[in-house]
Amino acid sequence: MGHLPHCCTQSSPARKTSCTRRTRVCARTGAKVMTAHFSHTMVALSNDRPRQVHLVWAAAAVGIAAWSIWFFTAPLTLYASSQSAHVEALGAAHAIDVPMAGELLSLRAALGLAVQPGDVIAELDATEVRLRLAEAQAALSGLESKFEHLGRQIEARQSQRQNELASAEAAAAVAETHNDEAIAALEFARGRSERLGQLAKAGGTSAADVLKATAEVDALTATQKGWVSEVLRIRLDANARDAQAAAEIEGLSNDRAAIAADIDTAKTTIALTEREVARHIIRAPIAGRIGDVGSLRPGGFVAIGERLATIVPDGVVIIAATFAPSEALGRIRLGQPATFHLDGVGLHDVQAVPAAVSAVASEVRDNAIRVELTMDRGIPGVAALQHGQPGALEIAVEDTTPAGLIMRVTGLVVGR
Repeated sequence: MGHLPHCCTQSSPARKTSCTRRTRVCARTGAKVMTAHFSHTMVALSNDRPRQVHLVWAAAAVGIAAWSIWFFTAPLTLYASSQSAHVEALGAAHAIDVPMAGELLSLRAALGLAVQPGDVIAELDATEVRLRLAEAQAALSGLESKFEHLGRQIEARQSQRQNELASAEAAAAVAETHNDEAIAALEFARGRSERLGQLAKAGGTSAADVLKATAEVDALTATQKGWVSEVLRIRLDANARDAQAAAEIEGLSNDRAAIAADIDTAKTTIALTEREVARHIIRAPIAGRIGDVGSLRPGGFVAIGERLATIVPDGVVIIAATFAPSEALGRIRLGQPATFHLDGVGLHDVQAVPAAVSAVASEVRDNAIRVELTMDRGIPGVAALQHGQPGALEIAVEDTTPAGLIMRVTGLVVGR
């Protein structure tokens, strides 16, 4: 914009009038000059406006294109968060409860204590049961003595029976020998008597000799019959004695069988009593470490079912978590990666542990789905994880895009 013409500054009246006129002329001239410059500026702006509009639209188009590419193609991972999660031994923890009511004599359980199968954890008072056991063992000892004595009696009687039979057979054999001798003598006497009878008829001998021979035959016949009777008597007597011996042996055997039954009953009673005594000694069923100890103290009375301790098995640990059915069903599958966030700092300052889904329950229990996950034991700190450590779990269930997520959320809202 141009400068206004210089006006007169003289103080004379004539000059003042001249200056006033010239000032008006200068003012008009300046206004015209300013109007001209403003007009030129507006024209210049009008000429530059299309270029600026194009630049704005171009920038907007590039931004929309970039946003669209991100919106439809950018990878976005969806995670399912657990209701609860904790480290769990692969083998189930074994709770040790009081099997019967009684006085607690001793308790050998401390947190972290390593135990092996059979190690004594606690002992209850078993005085009364031990007395019954001693009584049953004494009764068994007496029964076993009787059983052995009867066995010896049976053996002795059987031996006596065999001896009696052998003696009877020997006596019968002697009698039969005498009978055979009597038969031979009788036959000889009969032959001699017949010969003498023939001679007597011929007058070759006297009647007295014939009578004497006949008497001898009669005597030998009686002797032979006597030996036959003796053999029969010996055999009958042997049979009677053998029958009596058999009856005695059978009676002894029956008594021994009854005692054997009593012995079996006594052994069963002892076994049951020993088992009852053993129940008073509470042992570790598995190898592991004491993970929890009850509040019971030696000397106090305990009731059935009270918790003494919990043994956590050594070995591999897993992550056990529960999810809402809407989060798990159809979304969580085997092999999906996950991250377990420990509550607090672990032994090796490991707070986030990578894991993978290894099992998914097929049924809903307590309005939740159980999911199990395995961890790589090569990762520092994993081997130091202990049963029961709590945390939070996130499972990568799906890869999508922002557009897919918006569409899903919109569908859920509409569905509701």
